[in-house]
Amino acid sequence: MNLAIPYYEKSIKMTPGYYVPYLALGNHYFKDCQAMIKKMNAAVDSKSVVIYGKLVEDYKKLSTKTAAYLEKSYACDPDDSTKGIITYLYQTSKNNVALQTFDTRIKKLSDNCITLLDDE
Repeated sequence: MNLAIPYYEKSIKMTPGYYVPYLALGNHYFKDCQAMIKKMNAAVDSKSVVIYGKLVEDYKKLSTKTAAYLEKSYACDPDDSTKGIITYLYQTSKNNVALQTFDTRIKKLSDNCITLLDDE
């Protein structure tokens, strides 16, 4: 998957309304978020306050990035699984504002969605 990331990003730049690369990137980065949560839990268990603090900071950045990709995907192709992941990301990063403004962002992101690319 790591080799595909630049191609997904390029696809987003070329066709920003096509939701599939957003979903792929969101799912990829969500795995990284899950791994980071395991590291955060290990830091708590070992009482490593400094390491935990740094991981929390990094997690907030990664979870925000991940949720942004997944929100575009969800806006174009809503499903409970994606919404559940987005909610989980905001809950675990304690981003209550993002949870409260979710519907507004989704409505705005749903503009210009492309579900199928035209053959040329």
